[in-house]
Amino acid sequence: NLTIRANVSVKKILFDTTEQKPRATGVEATSEGEDFTVNGEEIILAAGAIASPQILMLSGIGPKEHLEERSINTLIDSPGVGQNLRDHPLIAITWQTKPEVILSNPNMNPRGQVTLRYTADGSPIDNDMIVYLFAGTSKRRDQGGISTEPIGIGAGLGLNLALSQGEIKLQSNDHRDYPLLDYNLLDDPEDMRRYRDGVRMLVGLEKHPSISDLVETRLYPLDS
Repeated sequence: NLTIRANVSVKKILFDTTEQKPRATGVEATSEGEDFTVNGEEIILAAGAIASPQILMLSGIGPKEHLEERSINTLIDSPGVGQNLRDHPLIAITWQTKPEVILSNPNMNPRGQVTLRYTADGSPIDNDMIVYLFAGTSKRRDQGGISTEPIGIGAGLGLNLALSQGEIKLQSNDHRDYPLLDYNLLDDPEDMRRYRDGVRMLVGLEKHPSISDLVETRLYPLDS
């Protein structure tokens, strides 16, 4: 009584609108050029933080004004759909090691060997920050770096519990068009404060003898 089918894209959720409140009865989907519908007594939408609100809006559930802009008939005016998008910014701190330092993982596998969670100073949110430490790291990809050619050690700082909120909007009423994503990262002053302090904390590690004995220079981020 279970069918699992791969390579299927959901175009929208189908609703019975004869009742006082629209009730989901199925989905309209497409696969390899074939459009079809799947009906059921219960429809569970579990398409993730981005595709779930996208499908809802394509189906007529979302901010009425925005849906009208995309020529979508509004079944339920729900302004919260697509709002409160949150993600965790991540920045890499990269140190080039001294020539005599032999990196412990020249094949870059595994390169992330230690993870640290901590609470930022003055933050009311427990374990809001995360640090990834890398025993081997390459140059940034936009600077010609290749992941299999380590040049030093590094750390990554993540703001795991952000306060800044973004939003998701539709580009069109075509399910094939990726939605517009505005993450609005570090918009909240407290996010910026915690993140700035975290970067300074990690950069300050290079002054410790355990790190300074290994490091020749910091490649990223620079002081200015």
